[in-house]
Amino acid sequence: MPFPTDIDFDKVAAAVLHDTSNSIRQWLKGRPLSEEPLMNSITGNFARGRYGCDVGVLTPTRMTSQLALLHRKGVNQTDLYGSDIAVTVYIDQIPFAKTAFFQLKISHSYSCSLDMTQIRQAQADMRVWNRAFALGIDQDRQGVRIEKLSTLEPTFPAGQQSKTFDTTQWEYLTSWLHKWLSCDIGEATNLTDPNGIEKALQKYVDVEEENDTWISPWGFDTAINTESKGEIIPAKAWLVFLIETANNEISLAKKYRK
Repeated sequence: MPFPTDIDFDKVAAAVLHDTSNSIRQWLKGRPLSEEPLMNSITGNFARGRYGCDVGVLTPTRMTSQLALLHRKGVNQTDLYGSDIAVTVYIDQIPFAKTAFFQLKISHSYSCSLDMTQIRQAQADMRVWNRAFALGIDQDRQGVRIEKLSTLEPTFPAGQQSKTFDTTQWEYLTSWLHKWLSCDIGEATNLTDPNGIEKALQKYVDVEEENDTWISPWGFDTAINTESKGEIIPAKAWLVFLIETANNEISLAKKYRK
């Protein structure tokens, strides 16, 4: 699918670059400089209120965002994750949905290591694996690079559990974003598929824990289905970006709020 002509990519990219830059800058001010605080900074910045964010070309089109932490609830259950962050974009006019899964990596002078264990966890669910990427944030140069895990996995020597990569050879953030939204990379979602990846993610959202602020844009059941969860949860956190025309008679937020 070509990039939607009703959406101004420059405005979308500007919002992404702004939040990414703020996330890195705030992360570098604190300690420790590890992946967990970096993830906290990224999710916090991208989940901020953005109700005045108009990304339309001719028609006012607002982009809002929301965040949920995903986990399994129960006694003596250990959570294993296929990725650090899942990101979904939903465009109501088409309708269109697409999800990417990111393994967050800190690089130094555009060099970072990736463990085979992380790759195997992403491979546990092919819906995740076909949408899985390594997201490299460079601590020294504050740059961002992205690469498909399916491209990196075959480069591991047999039996080797960790490998160091030169991330300068990976995709720039803005280039990746345009290709991803244009469906040149990563799988799009068939919204009629009962086994769609967004429906799988939804099963791990605890609406009560999210203080009733979580919106299910597709009208999925928001209750955790304990009988259908697999061993590995697709992601630790789920960021959803809703892009909807401002003149909808009933907004997604009102239509599907539980």
